[in-house]
Parts: sequence; C-alpha cells; structure tokens
Amino acid sequence: MSKRVKISNYLKNENKDKFLINNVFVEKNHVPDFYFSDNMDFDLPAKNRSIHLVTNRSFNAIEIIEKIVKKEEIIKSAIAVYSINKRATEKIISLAKEGKIKEAIFLFSTIRNDRGENLEACYKKLEDSKLFKIGYYYTHAKIMAIETHQNNYVIEMSCNLANNARIENITIFNDKDLFEFHSMCITNLVKLYNNV
Repeated sequence: MSKRVKISNYLKNENKDKFLINNVFVEKNHVPDFYFSDNMDFDLPAKNRSIHLVTNRSFNAIEIIEKIVKKEEIIKSAIAVYSINKRATEKIISLAKEGKIKEAIFLFSTIRNDRGENLEACYKKLEDSKLFKIGYYYTHAKIMAIETHQNNYVIEMSCNLANNARIENITIFNDKDLFEFHSMCITNLVKLYNNV
C-alpha cells in the first residue's frame, strides 16, 4: 500500500503550500439550477452553468459518475473523498475496464482512525487493479474533477463514494478553469506525499 501521511508530516513539510497558489472564482455568468426531490433526478450542467442539489434520500456520489458515463467517456479525473464503499469500488473498476474511465487519480483520507476491513478492502481492490493512481493524505475533502471530450465537470460535495441517508449538498459546475484548479491540487497532493 502507498505511504499514508500523518498530520505531523503535513505540518512539518515546507513544500505544503507551494502548489496551492491559485484561486479560482466562479464568474457571474454561471447560471445555477436547483434540485431537491425524493428521486434526485437531475441534469448535468451545460458549459458555464452549475446545478445545486440537496439530497432527500440515501445518496452515493457514484451516481454522478454513472450519469456522466451514460452520455460520454471520462478521459481524465481527479477524485478526493473521505470514504468509498464496495459498490462504488466495483463500479469504478468496471467502468475503467470498459474504457469509460480512461485516467483517474484518487486521494483518500488518512483521518479515519477506525479503518475497518471494508474500507481497507476497497483500497486494496483499487490498488490491485493497477488501473488508477492512488494516494493517501490527511484530508476531509470531497471533490471530483472530471474531464470528458466535451465538458469539464467539478463536483463539490458533502457526500462520499459511499451511501449516506443523511441530507447532503452537492454542486456540479461545468467549468474548465475550476476543473484545472481542483485537478492540479489533488494530483499534486498525491504526487507530493505518495510514491506515485
């Protein structure tokens, strides 16, 4: 398994802020759409638009990935989450094997002290597939930056790649600059603190 960084390493590392130097602001031309419903049926945003969801049922961020690959291939993605479950793990591996996800880098959290066998099994399965770059860091971020041939989706969310029946908030942007920003941050964290 990859080296898992503890908070003490993070605080002592003098390179910690070197790559977090750019700020990205969403321009006023982003037009939001809002969704709150039992079935959470939503559309993906067009360029320079965003959608804002509040869940009202058990929700797993894998549903957003599934919605994207129904329309187009994912050519590049950078994903940071706190947790992942077996269903999401198997789906991501399956989509990569089918060629629907071309390139993916994952940043998983080292915060969880109660790492159960199920979470460790998910990490091992993703690592053993050798289909992805995977790193670990002291993070609570839940971000997916997903590039397709036509779109650049950024999902900023309170949910993970695991089911949760609590109310969650999700914002999906279609913005190239925001995609580049989040993709760069996740990729650099993985490269800086892991053997990837």
